[in-house]
Amino acid sequence: MNNQLSTWQQQMESSVVSTMKSISTLANNFQALTKEVKDIREDLDNRIYLSHAHQNILSKAVKEKVRYLLEQKNLNYKDYSKKIFSAIWTSLKDKYSVAVYADIPDREFDNALEFIRTWYDEGLFERLKNIAA
Repeated sequence: MNNQLSTWQQQMESSVVSTMKSISTLANNFQALTKEVKDIREDLDNRIYLSHAHQNILSKAVKEKVRYLLEQKNLNYKDYSKKIFSAIWTSLKDKYSVAVYADIPDREFDNALEFIRTWYDEGLFERLKNIAA
């Protein structure tokens, strides 16, 4: 009887150890899968570009910014707007390392909008002032 109890205890201990190893393996596999899903999501986030609505909002923000800067600097729209439009769009594309602003990741929309709203290039206005003189 004592021998049977000892055998039963050994089997239970072996079963518990085996179960713990299985749980550990599952936990490791779960962590690896979680990391893989996170990496895939991050990759997808980088591939989802500005929606048409967000592109439209950025375009309007640039127009507003150009008008505001021209009024602040008392410059003629027809003579100077193209240079300012170009400077803002170039700065925005450089910031996000894209060839066209539509390729900015959509998750960066709020940051891009803030960039436009706060954009200023003193050097550009110095050059424009020299051209006007």
